[in-house]
Amino acid sequence: MKSMTGYGAVSRDTPYGRLQVEMRSVNNRFLELNFRLGGTFLHLEAGLRAMLRERLQRGKVDVLLRFEPSENFVPSIRLNVPVLRSLASQLKEAGLADDGIRAESLVGLPGVVVTESDPASTKELDALVTELVLEATDKLIAERTREGQTIREACRGHHAKMTELATAIASSRDDVVAKYRERLSQRIDELMGPKAASLDPGRLEQEVAIFADKADITEECQRLAAHLDAYKELIEKDGEAVGRALEFLVQELLRETNTTGSKCRDLDISRHVLELKKEIETLRENLANIE
Repeated sequence: MKSMTGYGAVSRDTPYGRLQVEMRSVNNRFLELNFRLGGTFLHLEAGLRAMLRERLQRGKVDVLLRFEPSENFVPSIRLNVPVLRSLASQLKEAGLADDGIRAESLVGLPGVVVTESDPASTKELDALVTELVLEATDKLIAERTREGQTIREACRGHHAKMTELATAIASSRDDVVAKYRERLSQRIDELMGPKAASLDPGRLEQEVAIFADKADITEECQRLAAHLDAYKELIEKDGEAVGRALEFLVQELLRETNTTGSKCRDLDISRHVLELKKEIETLRENLANIE
């Protein structure tokens, strides 16, 4: 189990300059990768994106690269003359050539100035950047794993409490019908007095049977137990993203709990249902940060 929140940073001094990579991640429904690589390394984004998708499954991840070139690493710069001539020609055709447009303005346009580096140096520098992103990813995953262990302990506590409440609900259900029969008999005695003895016993049992059918929560208790078993299995898994599966299970737990509360109005069960709903809502907050 891993959290979706984490941080990883590495830096290295190279013959070409200082490289720094920072990675931050927060919770998100899907995997969202945002890169800030600078113009020098934009061509690496597609490869880095594919690499990170193999190692991360959920979360919003920001990747920041800083590069401070050394004095010895100065790429050659040249003017792209064909582009410059094309711009000048178009300005002339538009009648703008005599409007005081300075050469400095043209130099700042995309494609006019071309930066060229030694191919071997560029290849080695690209490899160093990829290596540092991998190292930062390792640190990010390590932190997400550590925080995930803390969340797992909390999830274990939630499981124990929810199991206790579900067991209490299942144990109380057998007494519900008996308590209803007793309350109904007392109510009849209060309303009819001595005439209650003449009431057809079959009528009483019929009312009790109707109530027992409406208030039967056997299936709900069985499904609660099954969902809790599946939840326990998921939180103990390692190496897999279980956040979405756990979120689905929590929805099902809440559904069965609500159904139990609406079908059975017993005071003790209602109290357990309210506590169980509270526990599930608290659990849901923790699950929002699980990968």
